[in-house]
Amino acid sequence: MKTYFMKAKFEIILSILSLIGFLLILYVNIYILTEFMTLNVIIFAAPFIIFGVLSWLKVNNKVTIVNSIIVMMILAIVMFINLFSMLFTTGSTEIKEIRVYERVISYYGYPQNERIAHFPKEIPANATNVRFNEFPQFLQGGSSVKLVFNTSLEEVERYYNKYSDKAHIRFTKGKESTNDNYWYTNSWKEKTGTVILPDGFEILILDSYSSNHGYSYGLAVSRELKEVYFWCSQG
Repeated sequence: MKTYFMKAKFEIILSILSLIGFLLILYVNIYILTEFMTLNVIIFAAPFIIFGVLSWLKVNNKVTIVNSIIVMMILAIVMFINLFSMLFTTGSTEIKEIRVYERVISYYGYPQNERIAHFPKEIPANATNVRFNEFPQFLQGGSSVKLVFNTSLEEVERYYNKYSDKAHIRFTKGKESTNDNYWYTNSWKEKTGTVILPDGFEILILDSYSSNHGYSYGLAVSRELKEVYFWCSQG
């Protein structure tokens, strides 16, 4: 075993470092990122395997240290591109899959973060026509999380009664105007276009701060449509 290590010390060390790097990327994808980047994770596993093979070849005198260095340099470039691709994709891609809802709100610090604590812990079993949207913050851009669904009139009333007294701003769309925070609740963007909240929605802005990097969060309910709309936006 000692002889094996001495003959392929460089390749074995690189293989161990590659394994540590892969496990770190795996941890980040499982516990930190809002969506598991399967292809990127698989690519990050490649160096560990490749250096393991190079170790065996080195022990059997089929490759030289020069070959290993060339492979290391190529893999370093590929891994850098792969890392950049993963970070760019997760930081700039809009997410709409309902299946990752709980993972997304957890990423934003639910339930400790008060800006998203009003969202339901999970999408209610009786919810219908569910629409979910998360646009992550990238560089100096803003971020937003939105959830809309239809439910029973009793559930609509429950949400309204729970948060109406906590609202920083409260108004009925179409009946009153409000300050600059109004735009936060005005539309719901989808690939198919824009869905405008109809008049009659009772909008509860729980808190807001209007500036170049302001924020707003709250909910809106419609008893007529039996619909609830949650949002959390940061400029």
